[in-house]
Amino acid sequence: MNFNDYQVKSRKHAFYPNQNTPDAFRYLIYGITGEAGELAELFKHALRDEGDKINAERRRLIIKELSDILWYLANICTELKIDFNDVPEVGLKKIQDRLKRGTLSGSGNER
Repeated sequence: MNFNDYQVKSRKHAFYPNQNTPDAFRYLIYGITGEAGELAELFKHALRDEGDKINAERRRLIIKELSDILWYLANICTELKIDFNDVPEVGLKKIQDRLKRGTLSGSGNER
């Protein structure tokens, strides 16, 4: 499945306040942030409980959280009328450019 197919399919399950209005972003940003926190918790518990190893059950739970993050990301793109396929393409180009310029490490979005 490509990202645009996922974007269309995820919209069929998108029911949230103020959908298709400028106020929709608050719900989506809170949602993706919450899911990222749940993902971080899984890694924290792996560190605390499993010696920083990822067992099969933890991997299954990580995939579930990643899928929730993907859903929010797809719907943010839809609200902004962004072609979801553009997101990974832009990301890879950005990383390739940083690699070429030797700026992979450091901080800042425009390095």
